[in-house]
Amino acid sequence: MSRSGDLREIRCPSCGAGVDVLGGGRVVVQICPYCATELDATANFAALRRFDGLRRPDTPFRLGMEGTIQGIRQQVIGTLGQLERHGGRSWTWVDHLLYSETHGYSWLTVEGGNVLWSRRVRWTLPMQMFTTTHVEGAENRPGFNAEGRHWAYFETSTYATTYIEGAFTWHPKLNDAVTEISYLSENEMLTVEATGREREQVLSVMLPRAEVIAAFGLSEDALPPFPQRHALAPLPGKGNDAFMAKTGLGFLLATLVLSLVLTAMASTALPYRSAAMADLPKVFDIPVSTPGRLMRISLSADVDNAWAGIGVELDDPEGEPVFEMEREVGYYHGSEGGESWSEGSRNATLTLRPDMAGTYRLTLTSEGGEVEPGYYGSVASTIGVSVSQGQPNWLWLLGAALIFGGAAAFGPARRYLARKMRLRLGDWSED
Repeated sequence: MSRSGDLREIRCPSCGAGVDVLGGGRVVVQICPYCATELDATANFAALRRFDGLRRPDTPFRLGMEGTIQGIRQQVIGTLGQLERHGGRSWTWVDHLLYSETHGYSWLTVEGGNVLWSRRVRWTLPMQMFTTTHVEGAENRPGFNAEGRHWAYFETSTYATTYIEGAFTWHPKLNDAVTEISYLSENEMLTVEATGREREQVLSVMLPRAEVIAAFGLSEDALPPFPQRHALAPLPGKGNDAFMAKTGLGFLLATLVLSLVLTAMASTALPYRSAAMADLPKVFDIPVSTPGRLMRISLSADVDNAWAGIGVELDDPEGEPVFEMEREVGYYHGSEGGESWSEGSRNATLTLRPDMAGTYRLTLTSEGGEVEPGYYGSVASTIGVSVSQGQPNWLWLLGAALIFGGAAAFGPARRYLARKMRLRLGDWSED
């Protein structure tokens, strides 16, 4: 029973069952799926040893099944059941060795209803990334840059093989502990293992469940309908988020340009004027040439640890009162516990929208004021006033800017939080 290129089936020397010959020329052993006897593929499939008491794990994939993964035709040639125990908890998954005549060997993993595809890579990585001592001694989450992307430490796991079936390019062993360190990028996981002088690197991605089911001809219920949460699950809304970010930034820019244009269109109806409080009441004429646009009346008073009341009355060009009100200006400051503080303002504003052209009459009166008891200060001696017209409505412009800015930032912020949340599925603690 020497192996040849056209050998497709052998009879197991232990149980006599027909066993399909799987894999390429690098296969060194084949484990009979009926009696779990290990056969030497390099020596006429002689029986080497027998694995007793094995229980096949739950997986929809069987030896010899074929399917296309990322355009590559693959065949399932081996099955390994894996078990990890830590802190009183246990995790199980199934690794299937795949073979492609054009691309060689890779892995298909079934874990918690998710399906991952893995293949070996040969990258130049920092040696310390292969050691658990580097991880244990790090104050911040370890990471590195390789192949044009950043890799963040995810977890260290120690597991053992509990089931063996099919063809392999090495001699698999039961219950031997294997320790691996995993790192995450945007949508890939890099798992590294160092044994002696050998360093192994495996790159994994998550496959869409529907595509896997269709590719291997599985039934719709072959995989659990609600898979467990996995660190390689796609980040939310990548395509839509990019569109929303570009659209939001575009409208935000348009809002800023509009605010600049509207600000440039504003004009001065009354240049800054000042008057002594003792000379109030004081009357100011305000010419309005463009009715229907916002007018802003700006008031100021030189109060210090004091307040001042300013009466404001505005009449339209026909002498009819537009409004009559009082504005209070107050400014206070001091120090406490070695720290300075201040509150209030020496300025106040009023905004209105005049509905007719002509000259408006603004009358300012003094409504009193006083120094804050217990503080050194002075009441107002002078007031100032200026009037501009054609001012933009900053409230709605600010609201629009916040909405568009929020739309632009929503996607990146959501993806950032999603990255943080999936890193928490690993064993690194920020404490």
